[in-house]
Amino acid sequence: MGNCFSDMQGGKQAVGGVQQRSTVAATSDPNNAGHNDAVEFFYRSRGLQQLFAQIELSLSASDLLDRDITSKSDPMAVVYAKQRDGKLKELGRTEVVLNSLNPNWIEKVTVTFQFEIVQPLVFHVYDVDTKFHNLPVKMLKLEDQDFLGEATCVLAEDPFLRISRIIESGGSVPICKTEVVNNNLNPTWKPLCLSMQQFGSNDNPLIIECFDFNGSGNHVLIGKLQKSIADLGKLHEGRSGSNLTITSSHHGHEKVLKGQLFVDQFREKEQYSFLDYVASGFELNFMVAVDFTASNGDPRNPDSLHYIDPSGRLNSYQRSDPMAVVYAKQRDGKLKELGRTEVVLNSLNPNWIEKVTVTFQFEIVQPLVFHVYDVDTKFHNLPVKMLKLEDQDFLGEATCVLAEDPFLRISRIIESGGSVPICKTEVVNNNLNPTWKPLCLSMQQFGSNDNPLIIECFDFNGSGNHVLIGKLQKSIADLGKLHEGRSGSNLTITSSHHGHEKVLKGQLFVDQFREKEQYSFLDYVASGFELNFMVAVDFTASNGDPRNPDSLHYIDPSGRLNSYQRAIMEVGKVIQFYDTDKRFPAWGFGGRTYDGTISHRFNLNGSASDFEVEGVDGIMAAYASALRNVALAGPTLFGQVINTAAEIAGQSLSYNNNKYFVLLIITDGVLTDLQETKDALVRASDLPLSILIVGVGGADFGQMEVLDADNGQRLESSTGRVATHDIVQFVPMRDVHDRQISVVQALLEELPGQFLTYMRSRDIQPRPFHVAQTGQTSG
Repeated sequence: MGNCFSDMQGGKQAVGGVQQRSTVAATSDPNNAGHNDAVEFFYRSRGLQQLFAQIELSLSASDLLDRDITSKSDPMAVVYAKQRDGKLKELGRTEVVLNSLNPNWIEKVTVTFQFEIVQPLVFHVYDVDTKFHNLPVKMLKLEDQDFLGEATCVLAEDPFLRISRIIESGGSVPICKTEVVNNNLNPTWKPLCLSMQQFGSNDNPLIIECFDFNGSGNHVLIGKLQKSIADLGKLHEGRSGSNLTITSSHHGHEKVLKGQLFVDQFREKEQYSFLDYVASGFELNFMVAVDFTASNGDPRNPDSLHYIDPSGRLNSYQRSDPMAVVYAKQRDGKLKELGRTEVVLNSLNPNWIEKVTVTFQFEIVQPLVFHVYDVDTKFHNLPVKMLKLEDQDFLGEATCVLAEDPFLRISRIIESGGSVPICKTEVVNNNLNPTWKPLCLSMQQFGSNDNPLIIECFDFNGSGNHVLIGKLQKSIADLGKLHEGRSGSNLTITSSHHGHEKVLKGQLFVDQFREKEQYSFLDYVASGFELNFMVAVDFTASNGDPRNPDSLHYIDPSGRLNSYQRAIMEVGKVIQFYDTDKRFPAWGFGGRTYDGTISHRFNLNGSASDFEVEGVDGIMAAYASALRNVALAGPTLFGQVINTAAEIAGQSLSYNNNKYFVLLIITDGVLTDLQETKDALVRASDLPLSILIVGVGGADFGQMEVLDADNGQRLESSTGRVATHDIVQFVPMRDVHDRQISVVQALLEELPGQFLTYMRSRDIQPRPFHVAQTGQTSG
């Protein structure tokens, strides 16, 4: 558990920066400890900067315990950092996966990775009880869930070396790599044995790169150095180390790192090949032993393993001796032999050991053809390269194409001179002229329009060892110019032999380019946008007689707030700071009013015409007064209250677009007008309005979860119209009572995201600062 892995298809998908990714979710979910306006503002106001890299953990588990009786467990993972004193600090939670003993959680947990510090992580997995499935995971009490198990790991570097040979063209070819040493900043790798065929000569320069292993295949280069075999021998002889370096993409020079490479063992020994021995007269003498036990069956019987078929078909003791021949199919259709495997004796399912080396030419599609032959026994003493194929039995043919599966990786250059990957495209299979899906990058990702970005084009490899085809360095401004001029920019590749950049034929074109400023919630509020608070209180009889201490509406003489008062106070005192006049519409619903009729939207202050009260204290006073003058009745209907709030929000558009309305509904019961409420919410989803619902008491609030639409299923009206976006947030009071998390935290979690969704969909921008100041002064 705790590893990030995927199948081949998953590995080829785009990651980060794609347009489908929800920026709202990224900013509104505290469990996703990613970019957050409030947190960033807090640190910036104190002159602090983020110092460490943020990484996302993708979690999965297998073969979990099954705690449920009628179904499988519903697992959720919780991630902790183990602190120096041994205490666990919670970092985040995944979603709940229903009915699964082998969950692959989608929700990522973001961790601050501190380089060169070993960080122990602890993972707890819980089976979440069905009755809590309607709660956000951050509100779940872990002691109420079944504990399924624990796993631990350490967040540290997992280094390995990759050694490449520099070839005549100036490029390099990987020849071997070490194993990965997990969680180690001072690794010792197992000895490597290199042949002269691999490294060329003792003086041929080799590139030795040290990577931090990443299960996704995006291994991070820690540093590199260039040494020949002779140089490595000298390091060993002198018991000295050689510093790793890293290329500063920003300045182009090599930065020397503290890390050093030491050669603990070094031995040069001539290794002879099999052909060396055979060519010098060594012989292989063949012997055979055949099983003649009765269990083989009567040789005269066709079912016998020893039966000799008159047709010439071989029995099990006479299976084919296959050899494969690899060809390149040339443009004229002719086949050019590239190599042969060894002969595997008596096998219909051979796994050849001998490799066939093929020169992979970038930018060229190379068709390969494979022929398999049964080699006659009388030729077994010959080297395979001397076999005449026409003398062997042809068994079959297969074909494939050796071509590039390109994808782009975009990285931002940081102050230290290094780079941080910010996104990658999907992989386009077998294509030398790929067109990738659009990427959407935020300024948080690329820094500024003039900040240089490294755009690398890789050939995808299922093993994770993706091959760099070429790269270029461009800023966002540069990419805009490429699009405007309909021109391309050539990829380059660094020549490790000469150190200069080799310009390739391949070019990058920008087919689409659009720049749009995205404002944060704080940007709007700072420029004078207001949140206007409204409240509606449930006066249905299910709340109980307000004179009875068991009633949800009971007003305690000691001053202890009931659930209705608590919700009004906590939400109201936050929202009122974003409202300049602090006059709040306040209604009740489901009560028998002063004239004896049951009303599903009456003014809480008792006025026939004026529904506004002064401040939060005014709401509290009007609520207490209404309890004395309004009889509790029913049923529970939201439709009229929502329609009235929507009418107010709609009217504001004709004279002011810098107001956003927040309706708080406090209720204890099950809705009677569910479809009417859905219809009202769908209509209101086009307006500057969010609706916060607090459930008090012990009723079943399953309907409210439907209205909340946190499952990604947007509401649909009776006419088939779908809500423009989610405008509802529901929180049961019983699930936040006596917790560290407050009602206001739970209720207002989604509000900034809903606010931004509305403003961005209408292309409403914050007002200029001087206009905002003037408006505030005159008010």
